[in-house]
Amino acid sequence: MKAREILESARNKGIKLDFEVDITNDKPTSYKDVIYNRNELQYVHHEVKELEKEYYSILEKNTLQNLDIYKEKLEVINGVNAIIMRQNNKDINLLKSIADSLLNEIKDGVVFFSNVKDDGSVNFICKSNSKVKAGPLVKEASQTAGGNGGGSPTFAQGGGKSSKELDRIEKDIVKAIKSYE
Repeated sequence: MKAREILESARNKGIKLDFEVDITNDKPTSYKDVIYNRNELQYVHHEVKELEKEYYSILEKNTLQNLDIYKEKLEVINGVNAIIMRQNNKDINLLKSIADSLLNEIKDGVVFFSNVKDDGSVNFICKSNSKVKAGPLVKEASQTAGGNGGGSPTFAQGGGKSSKELDRIEKDIVKAIKSYE
């Protein structure tokens, strides 16, 4: 059940969440019971969604309070503040929030995340408020990883089937940033 997975993940990250939903497992004997069960299922579905929102809200708040591990990767390339970093199994929306917060702090920069999944695939997130355009960086990285992606000059995302070329992709990103005029 999704609620169990969320609660376990929260527990592993030291986040305390409460989820107390009781459901009856009686077999329906009438149409009234079927309607009751359907309403009960909708209620549980709603509560699981609320639990998930609360979990990600707390996770995001905790993560954004300590951006130092990301700022340690900051380097200046061709006059642009750049953070190019690999992550493992991070929530894509959380990475977007992290990138936003980092750009607010570093000014005139680019943040590029490679997010490696358990199955070996990879997602890319790039945000930029500099002369470096996010779309082409993500498109090239995604194609190198056997996928596709792109976006606007300020935000792009994509993905690929394989994370085997990440070293090359990161070198290509640095090279692309160096080539911007």
